[in-house]
Amino acid sequence: ILNGTVFIPRYRQPTNPLDGINGQYLDASLQEAYHKDVERIHKELGLRVEWIDSDSLIAKGGAVHCTTMQIAR
Repeated sequence: ILNGTVFIPRYRQPTNPLDGINGQYLDASLQEAYHKDVERIHKELGLRVEWIDSDSLIAKGGAVHCTTMQIAR
């Protein structure tokens, strides 16, 4: 959380063909419901949600935590 914004990773395109169909995860409809609920809950708390598309990060061995942990508080 930074300046009232919550940064949350999201993964849209599976890198392993066994994890999805037509370039989407098998649980794509559940992911959309999750995204809506996360945004609603954070908005109720007065926070803004910024989704970080992280497919390429995670495929190359990184994640949002790995790439942001050096940001000074």
